[in-house]
Amino acid sequence: MCFEINARSETLHATIALMDRYLSLTSSDVKAPQLILLALSCLMICYKFEEVYFNIYNALRIAENLITLLKLGDHIIFTKERMVKTEALVLETVEWKLFHPNAYTFVVRYLHVSDEELNHNATIDSRLQQSSRFDKTMIHDLTCCIIDRLLVESSLLRFLPSQLAAAALYIARSKSAVYGIKDWTNTLSFYTGNIIFIVTIIIIIIITFIDTKFRIL
Repeated sequence: MCFEINARSETLHATIALMDRYLSLTSSDVKAPQLILLALSCLMICYKFEEVYFNIYNALRIAENLITLLKLGDHIIFTKERMVKTEALVLETVEWKLFHPNAYTFVVRYLHVSDEELNHNATIDSRLQQSSRFDKTMIHDLTCCIIDRLLVESSLLRFLPSQLAAAALYIARSKSAVYGIKDWTNTLSFYTGNIIFIVTIIIIIIITFIDTKFRIL
């Protein structure tokens, strides 16, 4: 759905985080139809908050597209009015505290640190200059891909978002590394604030999960 409406990765991760927070704060069982309604409502909330070029007409168009996707023949399962009520319920439940840092928030920060370190190394060693840009692109793509895949793995919720982001970056650097690039450095340890032992445990879980279900590595 985020792809269909050209939403950014920030919107996707914020939507999942908001859904998780709402479900953790409510004691009622949510059936499948209500879960779909909840997902769409959370997406609308986050889209209006995260997207740069948001306007009310674009929001109405997106709502129409979302409802169209939920049609069974000529029967509409949910209405825009019901979506708006669900949005209000979500906002009241989380007490209008919409966003906490999620794994993608930390990924953006950690990738910036990783890029700066690669740029610094390239200025010191001429052999790294040609590969630096290519390595950064691979690291970015693979880190974001791993973080997106982990959205569907509930067993990793017990770990902090910062730890998941650090583990994803570690895996990406190890898989795309060439001459002179280490999987992890003291600089990354300093800026991520993560102990390598904890990150290593998460890495083992992530690799097992990805290799078993997605096999992208």
